[in-house]
Amino acid sequence: MRKTSLQGFTIVELLIVIVVIAVLATITIVSYNGIQVQAHTSALKSDARTAMSFMETDRVTRGAYTTDPNMLNAGSGLPVNSDRSFAFYSDGTAYCISVHSTRVSTTFYVSNEQPSPKEGLCPQDSGASVASLAGNGSLGYANGSGEAAVLASPVALSSSSGNVLYFTDSSTSRVRQVTTAGVVSTIAGNGPTGTTEGVGNAALFNWPQAVTIGFNGHLYVADSNNQRIRTVPLNNTSTSVFAGLTGTSTTTGFAEGTGTAARFNVPRGIAFDSNNNLLYVADSQNNRVRRITAGQVVDTLAGQSGGGFVDNTTGTLAQFNYPQGLAVSTNGTIYVADTNNHRIRMITPSGSVSTLAGGLQGNVDNDGTAARFNKPSAVAVSANGTVYVTDTDNHSIRKITPAGKVSTIAGNGMAGYANGNGSDARFNAPRGIALGSDGRLYVADTGNHRIRVLTNL
Repeated sequence: MRKTSLQGFTIVELLIVIVVIAVLATITIVSYNGIQVQAHTSALKSDARTAMSFMETDRVTRGAYTTDPNMLNAGSGLPVNSDRSFAFYSDGTAYCISVHSTRVSTTFYVSNEQPSPKEGLCPQDSGASVASLAGNGSLGYANGSGEAAVLASPVALSSSSGNVLYFTDSSTSRVRQVTTAGVVSTIAGNGPTGTTEGVGNAALFNWPQAVTIGFNGHLYVADSNNQRIRTVPLNNTSTSVFAGLTGTSTTTGFAEGTGTAARFNVPRGIAFDSNNNLLYVADSQNNRVRRITAGQVVDTLAGQSGGGFVDNTTGTLAQFNYPQGLAVSTNGTIYVADTNNHRIRMITPSGSVSTLAGGLQGNVDNDGTAARFNKPSAVAVSANGTVYVTDTDNHSIRKITPAGKVSTIAGNGMAGYANGNGSDARFNAPRGIALGSDGRLYVADTGNHRIRVLTNL
């Protein structure tokens, strides 16, 4: 019987030819891909060296490393193309730059401590390092150090010039303090709610939501359900009403005026300007940001009754939707966690309102209004204008550059409790946030009944 053939080839011979061609093609493709990977890897290393060279030259010229990534891109000669991205970190005295291409899986980084390109990410790219400072997760009350302290839904945080931070323990209606070493003690309040003025535990509060230090070195507390702002002296003298209701009344309202003639509706954020001349108040259910002078005169800086969103306007023409946390920069800009608008807003001292970042509800890192938050409730601002946010319903800590670029530095959107770096850490409805004088970031992890501390920001 004759073998089947095709133009002089048997089927077996044809199959052999096809297999050989396929093998040769595979070898060629693999070799080509290997050459391409090698070429892209070499390019990444070269870009990293170029970035490093620019940073060092700029430091010699200016006396400090640039903190502006746009300056790096503009002046370093780095190629601009769609497949390559750079992650930049600098605080002026140190820097780290990582470079990655979509065509290869390898990332290289250089820094002032690692000038030769090295595989891996900058330490900053792995996110902030999160640890527990005080509290053990149980709901209750006890002073003590570290996990020996017991907290009850800590909400607000405010730092002093020393190694102490103040916070409100909302579920026990107390004002407490924690040192940067984790030692917790109580300043005022005694557990049950009330409107009583007094010294230490003789004073009674009703769901206090914010605390800060200001005029005469006293603490000021947003005693939210008592609809008043109270002073808590640190010299062992009695608390008093600074503005809002007195006595046993807890009626909500709105009125401008001096001292006890003013009216609030669940004030939940307070912050002094950098000169301690004005106390700003997030009057949450009045949807306004108010201000109080040292003479206790209360008026509205921005916002109007009735929740909504109106931006890029001034004063009472603007609208907020349940503003909460406040922070004031060294240049006087007031940052507002506009909770139900899922935005971080900015107000100039003259009352001009705009959006720094955020818009629709969600969880997206991006620039400006393309970023997404889910009920942010507190903000802190650094000396260089970086804003840190407790993104409460995303159970995350976010960072916003002065240009409005949003990134997540800790947490991954899921509630829980875990220490660790970046997305490995877990929070449960974090609320308060403050930058300590030691440069670390402190967070009131409300649902976990703990104070957490973040480094490597």
